[in-house]
Order: sequence, then C-alpha cells, then structure tokens
Amino acid sequence: MEGLRFILILGTRVSVPEGLEGLAATALAQGHIERSIRLSGAAEVLREAIGSSISPAVQSIRADCLARVCRQVDESTFTQDWESGRAMSLAQAIEFALETV
Repeated sequence: MEGLRFILILGTRVSVPEGLEGLAATALAQGHIERSIRLSGAAEVLREAIGSSISPAVQSIRADCLARVCRQVDESTFTQDWESGRAMSLAQAIEFALETV
C-alpha cells in the first residue's frame, strides 16, 4: 500500500491500475475474494479510462487471480462485485484500496 501512496504523491496515474491489480492478488491471498474482484474491476476501468495497456506479467497475475475467484464465487456474486469495482472513480478506487481489512 505504501507503493500506491507513493504513486499518488507523484501523480503517476498510469501505475495505479497495476497497483490495484497487485492489491487484488494480495486480497485474494488473504481470503478477501469480493475485495479482490472489486479491485480488479476498478483496475480494468481505470486502465480503459487512461488508455493504458496491461503488462504481460500483470496480465498473467490477473488471469490467475480471476480464474481462482471464479472457482470460489457464483457468477452473480462475481458480476455484482466486478461492476461495483468498475463503478468506482479514481478517488474511490484509491480510497477502497487503501482501506484496511
């Protein structure tokens, strides 16, 4: 999370989606499945908004995380959490990412 704070101080919005993807992987590893889905959804919409591509390394991590969460939740839960993440503004996504669980 310190890395995300550093990115925000510098104003490097291009790095925020990758930071969110990393936090999504961390959330999943800690058993916070819904949080992981929301963070990934937020990362995707932010990436789209700034026209940023996803690096192959992050894409691999993201694909693995999404495959794992899809095995653990039903489609309705996934869709609801995914859309919740996609509905977040940049400020909301950052605030959500920095919340302690």
